[in-house]
Amino acid sequence: MEEKTLKTIEKYNLILQDDRVLIALSGGADSVVLLHVLRKLGYKLYASHINHMIRGEEALRDEQFAINLCRELEVPIKVYQKNCPEYAKSKGLSLEEAARTLRYEALEAARELFGCQKIATAHTESDNQETMLIRLLRGTSPYGLRGIDAKREHIVRPLLYCSREEIIEYAEKHNLSYMTDSTNKNMDYLRNRIRHMLLPELKSSYNPNIASALSRLSENLKTDADYFAKETDCAYKEYIAPYKAMASVTIPMEAYKNLHLAILERLIRLGVKSVIGDDKDFDNIHTKMVLRLFNMRSGKKISLSKGLFAANAFGNVIIYKEAAVQIKEITLKIGDFIQIENTGTFISVSSKEINFRENFVKTCAGVFKCDKIMGSLVLRTRKAGDMISTPKGKIVKYKDFLIERKVPEFMRDNIYIVASDNKVLMMLSANPYAASDEVENEVLKIYIDIWRKFDSGG
Repeated sequence: MEEKTLKTIEKYNLILQDDRVLIALSGGADSVVLLHVLRKLGYKLYASHINHMIRGEEALRDEQFAINLCRELEVPIKVYQKNCPEYAKSKGLSLEEAARTLRYEALEAARELFGCQKIATAHTESDNQETMLIRLLRGTSPYGLRGIDAKREHIVRPLLYCSREEIIEYAEKHNLSYMTDSTNKNMDYLRNRIRHMLLPELKSSYNPNIASALSRLSENLKTDADYFAKETDCAYKEYIAPYKAMASVTIPMEAYKNLHLAILERLIRLGVKSVIGDDKDFDNIHTKMVLRLFNMRSGKKISLSKGLFAANAFGNVIIYKEAAVQIKEITLKIGDFIQIENTGTFISVSSKEINFRENFVKTCAGVFKCDKIMGSLVLRTRKAGDMISTPKGKIVKYKDFLIERKVPEFMRDNIYIVASDNKVLMMLSANPYAASDEVENEVLKIYIDIWRKFDSGG
């Protein structure tokens, strides 16, 4: 077991030798074996136990067991009591959804408390097979059907390639005590019906090797998912990343025309994640709605999910949060090179021209006479009374300038600008603009440049 677990850790780079690892310790066989195996492998361990307050005395029994076990093994532990039924009712969630949310919130709190780099959960190969069947029965994409990943950010699953039978065998061989959750036999839960009814029936009546067949399918789908993820990342860098606004992402018509549907759908989901942080409430039906927008009139707007909207803007589709993002004004000074919050964009201010920065590409450049800048240089969004110089040198209202450039109304409050008093010097939109001055060599100048990171592998 130790050797098999170590191979998984090394193959997927789950844990570094100096990492502090937080064990999600329920007290069941899986988590007890995980604690013992990682302890034998020499990792610095901590533990957290969450009492969901669902099973009364039994839950208190499990809690005390976890405390006693960690005391015996000299592993620091943090226990949380979370009223899961009350939380589920207040949030309109199922008991399972509420328990999962509260569990990961508690684990993150314990990770921060102990200063751990990783959270290790005791998901097994058997859990993965059950998850695949749950998703298949409910309906899912090939990405969802792949099952559970060995690593998701700092959450790792070292036992993912060990079966439940191997776990029990290891526990018995090493005389490890563990608790049994009575709800594991409750057939009201879909996972339990799959574990105790569907999988045994599939094994006895259809395929005696169903477990290994599901595991092979999971691995094949994970390989495909990895390929599609890399292709989607390349598409993101080509079509979206060159310039991203604060609370929106633009998917150009060129992407719709040029990309295979498999990549385009994934690109839409990746765009959603870049706007709201995750895509768990963004379903396949929402993806299809966004795709249909490309063939609708400019200005057509639809509501998606989680306060998210999409609109056709002159053939392109913009996915955005409707409310304007309020940002704190940032005063810029000579020598600054800063990343603009919520974007992959950087801005530099210099008294001399800079045409090269290692690992960066310049996307917009502005040069301005020092004596024409009447106040401080400020990075902000638009205000009433802002003015800007057009490419022909005419001074116009910034609002009229945005209209002339066909910037959708719902985007106008979400565009960063560099301004001095009410004079807009640069507009940092998907199509950036610099109202540069014509300057002679001997005049004192300020150079303001916009950059994005260059990925040589993309």
